[in-house]
Amino acid sequence: MFNTIKSAKTTLYSVCMTTDLWTSRSGDSYIAFTLQFLDEDFVMQHMTVDCQPFPGKHDCIAICDKVENVISELDLLDEKIKIYIVSDNGANNVKALGKNPSNLENDFNMTEAVNRKSWEHILCYNHTLQLTISDTRKEMSANGVIEKVSNIVARYNRSKSARESLEHFQTEHNIPKHDLIQMVCTRWDSEFLMLERFVEQKFAIISEQHKAGIDGLTVQEWKLIEGYVEVLRSIANFTAEMGSRSKPTLSMVLPVIFEIKSSLEDIIKNAPKGTGILFARKLLANIKLRFTDSKYWESPLYRIAMLLDNGLKIHFLTIKIVLLY
Repeated sequence: MFNTIKSAKTTLYSVCMTTDLWTSRSGDSYIAFTLQFLDEDFVMQHMTVDCQPFPGKHDCIAICDKVENVISELDLLDEKIKIYIVSDNGANNVKALGKNPSNLENDFNMTEAVNRKSWEHILCYNHTLQLTISDTRKEMSANGVIEKVSNIVARYNRSKSARESLEHFQTEHNIPKHDLIQMVCTRWDSEFLMLERFVEQKFAIISEQHKAGIDGLTVQEWKLIEGYVEVLRSIANFTAEMGSRSKPTLSMVLPVIFEIKSSLEDIIKNAPKGTGILFARKLLANIKLRFTDSKYWESPLYRIAMLLDNGLKIHFLTIKIVLLY
């Protein structure tokens, strides 16, 4: 790993480092770092460069120190190499890695730490979207229904007889014999996939639960998750490539935000009245709150990245030709 970085250093103009704080099942805290850069052949390199215990307070100074140590160990303290740090939206990460907030002017230790920063901070797009959808879900009082669906899925996962009974009704209703999917609570797309599959298997699930004498979802709860799935399907399509390890993704952020907003506006305008429209309205409002113009559309970093993307150049050129003719 170090040899790869060392050999690439002579041609490096910039690197991107992603940091994440997490806790193991035994309750131990860790901090991990991955490094991404384009080598001289314009091939994306992606590697885990560190994962170490992180006991004690996870305050701004501690996070700053960890980041500085890793950058130093990788020998990237070179003025010619621009460093970008990606993190989630955690308050301490934002405070430690972002620009120096004005409210730190009386905190000498913190001010000294943040003034040493040799990087530019970028908020993780996927985590910001996760928070946006989570905010909307709470406003829609959908958490209870999603938990109910998760519990139903868990029953089929642990009970062989329940799965066999479900397969019988899949055949009876001529529904694809797909397994149900259990969500991962930290990933909105896994939640979407769980609900999408659940809706696909709706009639088989209703029939199986009726036979087993188990209470299922109410009519209103089915409508809620059907609207939820309909709205999130387009977002899932637009964001499928945002977690790519094979190519840079910063250039896609502005176009994806634009497409998501446009898609939600179309749903609000054209879809029949129901839960889906209400969810789309609330989600659009929260996207505008989280992905503000000042942070994204007015940012030179995002705009330049978008304009330099060859794939997007073709898209803009096509639009220009259409407008001309």
